[in-house]
Amino acid sequence: MACALTQGYVQDCSNFFGGVNNVFIIEYPNLSAITIVAGVVTALTKVTGKFFRKYEIETHTGEADDNLTVKPEMGTRSTKQSVKFPINGMSASVRAEIELLAQNRLIMVIEDNNGIFYMYGKDFGLRLQSVKAGTGKALGDRSGYDFVFEGEEKFLAFSVQAGVAAVLQTPG
Repeated sequence: MACALTQGYVQDCSNFFGGVNNVFIIEYPNLSAITIVAGVVTALTKVTGKFFRKYEIETHTGEADDNLTVKPEMGTRSTKQSVKFPINGMSASVRAEIELLAQNRLIMVIEDNNGIFYMYGKDFGLRLQSVKAGTGKALGDRSGYDFVFEGEEKFLAFSVQAGVAAVLQTPG
């Protein structure tokens, strides 16, 4: 069986920017439906009263990655997804939130520095893998937390329509 290719690729004008601007997080069970058309999230349904929490990321500090692995001998493929970002400053309220993040499967929507939104953890959710808390040593060092979330998914992250992204923080 052949899976027909549908397009080629023409080099663009190199007008792209790396990094993550914002991360929006919701508990996995609090999204009851996700509609995807042609690789784009075109609609989502949140459980009544539930919404994505916004984490503002300091410039040049956050990142999100997809790593697609194909195993032809097995006839399988999978995608390891990761989202990493810091939170500056240490506090009791952030520490308490870390405990909650650690107990949940999560779905994240990241906004990159091109203004494009992507959904991570759609099928199985992301899990908090590690948090490094530290005060730093020198005055210019970070005092805060470094988060690493990971998960394994069927597909690369899906882009999210701007209209859908605009209502992430609106309760379902």
